[in-house]
Amino acid sequence: MLGTVSVNPKYISYFGGFFLFPTQVLLRVSGADQQPGQTVSFAPGQDLGARTAFFQTEGIQPAVKRSLLINGGLFNEKTTLQEPKAFIYAFNSRAFPNTPVLRPRLNTVEEWSFVNYNNDEHPIHIHVNDFQVIAEFMVFDGKYTGGVSLASDWTSCQEGGAQMVVVGQRSAPGEVRAYSSGCALDGYPSMYNESPSANHNGPVKFRSVLKFTPFQASQGVAVATTSTPGGADLLVSASSRRGQAEVRKYLLRRASPKATTLSAKLVGKLESVAGEAATLGGD
Repeated sequence: MLGTVSVNPKYISYFGGFFLFPTQVLLRVSGADQQPGQTVSFAPGQDLGARTAFFQTEGIQPAVKRSLLINGGLFNEKTTLQEPKAFIYAFNSRAFPNTPVLRPRLNTVEEWSFVNYNNDEHPIHIHVNDFQVIAEFMVFDGKYTGGVSLASDWTSCQEGGAQMVVVGQRSAPGEVRAYSSGCALDGYPSMYNESPSANHNGPVKFRSVLKFTPFQASQGVAVATTSTPGGADLLVSASSRRGQAEVRKYLLRRASPKATTLSAKLVGKLESVAGEAATLGGD
């Protein structure tokens, strides 16, 4: 521990970042005598001698697998669309306090799968219980330092496997990539909808199966997916040369029967109002 910082709760406004813009400043920290603070570097994997919640799950079968749908709505006939606080977040279409209490048993491992159907970009996390990420990978090399737009779906359902992860660069040059944790492109059967490492007997590995730049001279893109009878199509948005926010729809397929990667075929486009890359939502 390098030091401690505290703030009296009476100075914190009730209006949090959800209902007040711009977001209030809760705390500023500066060094002694207003001098800049000192950055402390840590080596990857360095043992800090502190408590860790990490637990080696290799070879352990989950005692329970849970699927949680994150959605929301009004859930009250007395509310109106004019009331911004009327929208309530829900799990499996049930809002607090009417949501079920999940009670994992002591000394067991559970696997939770989240599907996010609302438009909130708040990072998904779990309170009370320890959890750990089973997959982590770099989507772009270290030279790219801008933000990213994320989506996941069965964008190539005919290849089987779990949902693919689609990533778009929010800054120039606006490259789009898709990652798979294993499917028919890798020689696996195409009749399942899970990753070949679905039991997670170790880290889940992803590889890039698609890479392209949809717009020339783009300042960044946004990505999303839209469901189809055969999986999902890819949506990409960027600002066109005329300053309009353009949305393009792509079909992802193999270029040839023996190809081990996917190609993006443009199947439609829509030009909307003036502006930057439009924020997209799929179904």
